[in-house]
Amino acid sequence: SSAPGRRGRWPAQRAARARMAKKRWMHKSAETARQIDAARDRRDREERTGGSLRGAADGALFAIDRAKGGSRALFKKDGLLTSVRQTMPGTSTKPAKVARPLKGQTARPLPKHARARAPVRNVVFMGMGEPLNNYAAVLESVRVMVDNTKFQLSPTRVTVSTVGIVPRMVQFGADEPRVNLALSLHAPTQATRESIMPAARAYPLPALLGAVDAYLARCRAGKAVMIEYIMLRDVNDAVADAHALADLLARRPVVINLIPYNPTDATPEYARST
Repeated sequence: SSAPGRRGRWPAQRAARARMAKKRWMHKSAETARQIDAARDRRDREERTGGSLRGAADGALFAIDRAKGGSRALFKKDGLLTSVRQTMPGTSTKPAKVARPLKGQTARPLPKHARARAPVRNVVFMGMGEPLNNYAAVLESVRVMVDNTKFQLSPTRVTVSTVGIVPRMVQFGADEPRVNLALSLHAPTQATRESIMPAARAYPLPALLGAVDAYLARCRAGKAVMIEYIMLRDVNDAVADAHALADLLARRPVVINLIPYNPTDATPEYARST
């Protein structure tokens, strides 16, 4: 019989070569993906140890870098760090992605200390900078977390804390009224608040409370704003301060969170309330 044509010669060998070529391509793609992930992890480690995220986050799950001219809370040691850059949405969501994978994805193996903890159920944006000064990135991160096709966190389980950036508070109520807002108030009077938080000079208390009212007006009925109040001995912990705080927040749906002060060498003038 005549020899097969060129196109029909050795079909088994051609199929084997095609399979090998595909296998090599897939292996190369996987190796490239691993290299990219390793580079990103290495960069993130360098940022945490040598960049603006240096040090502990004082209990905050996500640390949003402070913008230029950002807020400086004297009672928090991280408020004394230098501004380096703004974080991106992917940086903010990465800790949650490790602990709680996106819908349809397989969770990465966690370190032993992480496996001992419960799954992520609550997220708070606070500490080491003012979240609302990095508004676009924080808003995008929040929306990824509450997206039903991604992290699937309940909006009521996500909180954004602020020292009181009035225009952004109003805007946040318009953009994401489903998510909780927390306000670092820490004093019932403008003078005391400015002495604790120099950032308070930008917005007086009437404007701040007006922003709280504007935010609540956008939210569903019954929603409350978290008021954060750190207790400083002989500064804001007198009985008169408690009465002034009650008068200031009267007829507003708020929840007051009294926070014990953690002493630090950076602010020796403050002490924990007894």
